[in-house]
Formats: sequence, C-alpha cells, structure tokens
Amino acid sequence: MLQQPIGELKDLNKQTARALWELDRSGHCGLLILPRTRVLHRGADPLTQASDGDPRLSEQEARYLFARAVEQRGLQFSLETPTKEVAGKGKSSARFDLTLYSAMPEYHIHVEFKDGLGTDGEKSSEGTYEHDLKKLLKYGVELGGFFVVLQKANTKNLCVLKSRLREAVEKAGKDLTDSSLNKTILIGLCTLKEYPGEKEGKDRPLPGKLYQASLEFQSGQATTETNRLLEGDFKRWEIFSPDACSDAAQPNLTQP
Repeated sequence: MLQQPIGELKDLNKQTARALWELDRSGHCGLLILPRTRVLHRGADPLTQASDGDPRLSEQEARYLFARAVEQRGLQFSLETPTKEVAGKGKSSARFDLTLYSAMPEYHIHVEFKDGLGTDGEKSSEGTYEHDLKKLLKYGVELGGFFVVLQKANTKNLCVLKSRLREAVEKAGKDLTDSSLNKTILIGLCTLKEYPGEKEGKDRPLPGKLYQASLEFQSGQATTETNRLLEGDFKRWEIFSPDACSDAAQPNLTQP
C-alpha cells in the first residue's frame, strides 16, 4: 500500500529513470527492447527500401517501466483510467495514463507521461504540457505525477522545457478557480544524455539526470514557491545522477 505517497512517487521516478538509462545505453531492459525508426531515402520504395534508423524511445517505454516498478513494489494500478467527469464539450471522459491505488479506495494518484518538449499549442492543446497539467489539476486528487523524458538535453532545450512548463501552469490556472483545488504535482524530468552548450557537439555526451520538483497549487493557482521553481535554472530542484538513483528505496512488497 502507499505508506508515504510523495516519497513512494519520488522513488518510483528514480527506479523508472534508472531503467530508462539502462534501456538507452544497451538497447534493452529486461525483455523490453527499443524499436528503430524507419529511414526512407529520396526516391526509394517505402515498402521495400526503407532502412533502419536510430532507436526510438518514447513516453510509452517510460510508462511501461514505471508500471513495472509499481508492480515490483506490490502496488495496484490501472492504465488509461477514465475520469468520473465528462471532459470538455463531448460525452467521453478524460483519461489518465496511469493511476496508483492505496488500500483506501478513495485515495489514488494519477500520473501522466510526456516525451520531449511537447507541442507549442498554437494549433491545439493536445500534446502540450498544459493539456496534461490541467487534467491533473481539474480531475486529479491531492497528489499527481507528471513524468517527462528528454532524450538529448542541452541548455537550450532545457530552457524551452522550463518555459513551456511555466506557460502551462499559467494557462491551466486561468481556468481553475475552485477553492478545493489545493494540490501537489510532482514533476519528474529524466534526461537520457546531456550535452554542454546549446546543441549537440562533437564531444561525448554526459550521463543523464533526474530532476524532481513538487509544484504546489492553492485554489487552482500556483503558489509563490512553485513560481520560483519554474524560473531561472534548476538549482531549486532535486537533481539525481544515475549513481544517486541507485539508492532509491527498495520495493515495498506489502500487498494492498
């Protein structure tokens, strides 16, 4: 069962990051292997002349490895969990990527996963950080998780990521004024490789890191401390190297 929810969620993020680094380094983690993209050269037949490209690692692998970590800890979970409320103008519910359950049926944690920087939101909110954060704030409970995988990190795209997170929090807050919306969203950002400077260089990349921060919301609005976390660099965040993530708490196998 979930003994200390935010502590459990942080440790699950560490365990997931460790598995993602192994997957990125070796191409497999357990029986999970990385697929390769298809490369089609100009004038080639797409059915017979496509060649293998780079390995592709996405939010789907992150969700699978997170779910595997949840199982190892003896915790109950569900995938694509529908909300009780109808979302938007349609008749269907919104869905959370993964939901953790405790021994108390009414207490659960929704977790969303995202690969890369998301979309810029100019054409649609689908695929943006705002879409996921608003879902967690509007339909979630007291604690939620947002796990982002960034395959190749540098100072430029980390700055873009922080900016999009900040914009997402601001936009989500404009539509949420319910006084009961006092919530925490744990952000887990896992970089697989890090390059010094603003782009990939000739130098070998540095090992990835896991960045974590708890964003607090009162009445649906970001607190002063949350705004500080989303400004400037990552000095206010918890930052873990691969070695530090190996110190994550051992799985709690207490059955719910």
